[in-house]
Amino acid sequence: SRFCPGPFHSTILRKADWRSPEHKAKYFEKCDAVIKKWREGGPKPLNTGWDVDGTALDPKPEFCSGIWLFVDRVNITHRFP
Repeated sequence: SRFCPGPFHSTILRKADWRSPEHKAKYFEKCDAVIKKWREGGPKPLNTGWDVDGTALDPKPEFCSGIWLFVDRVNITHRFP
């Protein structure tokens, strides 16, 4: 983090590990359950302001998905949907 100053980067730890193989197995069981639930829900549109069928969302979200370029941390210069 000393090479990337500012609030957008912070090193919390350098190496994560499990206390035991059982803890590791339980963690990945939870991950698998969440991924299974996402897959059951099917694809979902990104937050673009448009619904899956192409109609505009009402109300339109304040912030939409895409790539946002900033001059600094406040002023947006470009947005690519």
